[in-house]
This record gives sequence, C-alpha cells and structure tokens, in this order.
Amino acid sequence: MPRRRGEGGIGVRRSFVMLPLTLLLCGRHLAAMTATSSTTPKLKFRSHSFPSIRVMRHGGSLGIGKSRGNTNLVTLAVAPVPPRIEEDRMKRKQSIPLHWNQPHDKKMGGESDKSGKDHHKTHVEEAKRLEYVHPPILSAYDRQITKVQAAAYGTSFSLITLLWCTITGNLQKLNLISTTERQVATIRFVSHLADKLLKIFPFLQVKVSGDENISASDRPSVWVANHVSELDLLVFLILEGRYDIGKNRPIKFLYWNELESYPILSHFLEASGMISVEMEDTGFEVDNQYKLRSLKNMYRAMDEAIQNGFDLAILPEGRRNQDAPVLAKAFPGAYKLAKKHDAMINFLGTHGIQDVWNMKDGYHTSSKEISVRFWPAMKFADKEHFIQCFYEYLGSW
Repeated sequence: MPRRRGEGGIGVRRSFVMLPLTLLLCGRHLAAMTATSSTTPKLKFRSHSFPSIRVMRHGGSLGIGKSRGNTNLVTLAVAPVPPRIEEDRMKRKQSIPLHWNQPHDKKMGGESDKSGKDHHKTHVEEAKRLEYVHPPILSAYDRQITKVQAAAYGTSFSLITLLWCTITGNLQKLNLISTTERQVATIRFVSHLADKLLKIFPFLQVKVSGDENISASDRPSVWVANHVSELDLLVFLILEGRYDIGKNRPIKFLYWNELESYPILSHFLEASGMISVEMEDTGFEVDNQYKLRSLKNMYRAMDEAIQNGFDLAILPEGRRNQDAPVLAKAFPGAYKLAKKHDAMINFLGTHGIQDVWNMKDGYHTSSKEISVRFWPAMKFADKEHFIQCFYEYLGSW
C-alpha cells in the first residue's frame, strides 16, 4: 500500500517538563555556537548578564558560561568526548541479537562474487529458512510507561530543536555565522541533545556492538544502514551524539522530500543542510522512481557536502522496508559516491526498531530494545561487491 502522509505518528500531548532547560539553552542570551573540530571558529557576541550554567555530559560538557576575558561575553561550547579506553568499552559492551552472532566465512570486504546471482533473492530465500529473534516484549504496564516517556522525549526534543533552529537562523540572517557553520553546529548540538534526552526519558534502550570500529578520521566516509522505521534518523542522531561519530566530519543524511511536510522536522532538515531527493510515492509493488531534476540537485549537493567537510549517510533500500528484518532491494548509489570521492564505506546495522515503530502498526511499543552493530570501514571492488556485502552483513541472522 502507498504510504499515507502522517501514518504511524505519535499522538504527542503537551508537556513542559523541559521548558526551563529549553529557555536556558536557547533563550535570547544564547551566546555562541562552536564545533568540536578545531577548524571551526568559536563565535561570540555581547550580552548583558548571564549566570554561569554548565550541563555535564559523559567525558565532556555542554554548557553556557562567562568568558574569562570579558564579563559581558558568553559562550556556548560542546566539549569533545575523550577517546574511550578498551577497558571502558568492554564494561559497556552489550549483547546483540542471535542473527548477528553468525560467523562469516569471508573476511570484511572480501572478494566480490562474480557469479552474477541476485543477492537480494538469495537473502530472501535464506531468511525464510531461519528463525527471527525478537527483542524482549514489554508488559502492558511497561508499554504505558514507555509511551509517556516517548511523549515527554518527543515534546522536549521538538521544542529545543525548534528554538535552536530559529535562533541560529536569525544569527545567519545577521551574517554572524555562515551557512556551513550553522549546519555543523546544528548537527552536533541536536545529536548530543538526542542522546542526553534519552537518559532522562528512556523510551528506547540502544545496545551497541562493534563500537571499537568507530574512528574519527579526516578521510571522507559514506555511512550505509538498513531502513526499517521512522525512527531510523533519530537512532542515528543518538549514536552520533553518544560516540562523537561526526567529530571531525559531521554527517548529513539523504532523505525523501516528503519529510519536509512535517513542520518541526522541516526546520531541522533545513538548518542542518540535510540532502533531499524527490521520489514518487509508488508503493512497494514497483522500484523507486526518482525525478531526474531532483537527482541532479542531489548529486551536486552530495559533492558539495563532502568537499565542505561533511560525511554522508545513505539508506540503499531507498524507503522504509515493510518486510523488516528481511532487507529490501538495495541500490548501489552509496558505492558510486564513495568511489567518486575515494571515501570509505561504513556499514551500520540496526535490529528491533520495527518492533518499536513501523509503517504497519505505527508506534506500538511492543518492545523498547534496539540493537546496533558497527562494522569496520571498507572499500569495494565494484558495485556488485558492495550489494553482496550489504546483504551478507546487514541481512544475516
């Protein structure tokens, strides 16, 4: 069935739990934005008086405070998270679903299969013979608690993000910051916000494996993941904030332009410079159909993003997969982009998001546990090799 606008949405009730924090972080005394990268200058402007405020986060801080040199100058700084030591990684390492515990016979980025077989068809046939491992199911009471947490999280996240985007937009109009500086600051601020709010309103439990494969590099990367839910972008923002994935190169997403019809989300997409593509709402009976003019604009925007110091995240399935966890047909656009810019490809697999929110049942909270796995950065011999590995690593269980 074709996707209906707004299907699966949360019935969010008004909540002002985080309003005081919103006003403190994003009020008229917002002083400056900074990127954790040393290449981005810290911006300052004058204010009257502002009490010292600091919101601590693991390994660093996000806060507003007075500048030492001038009591009328205030700054907003996001401190980078120090590198995690191996002992700390082992303490926090979580178990992952059984379908990811299957050993691979081939090493990462092994040789391409030249047989010409349909890897998607092979994947679907294999999935029929295997048992799907569900995450733990919530009780009726826990589901209600989780829905309240989700409503509080969504309201708080939306309010703070909207105020941030509005204020930074005004700063850009006053030529106090450039477009790129606004995009960098927005991606970093919102990703850290997504992670920190989850500690206050834990409507999701994100278990991560393979985080030792995350490394900050100045070399361009293309992030590739499966697409199963409306929550995919939020989960990626949470991970980006938790592990400082985009510390050196913030990550821009490729998204369907219909998302711009959602008011608050559209502000974030514009402020962060995410890249849109126009696609026909054809349903799941036919392949994705893109508008030619939109594709040209998309390719130009992706090239500019990489040249301006951003990484890109692409979902090769193109749209939410109604048959998750079975993967849909994948397209090689991520491989072509990586080859053009000599970029590495980072696979990121998610499991369980469809049991929280999916296109069939909406936000049903049958579970709140999500598992994520990172694979080492890879390069591929050809597009067939890329498609082969997409199904082998993200589709095996």
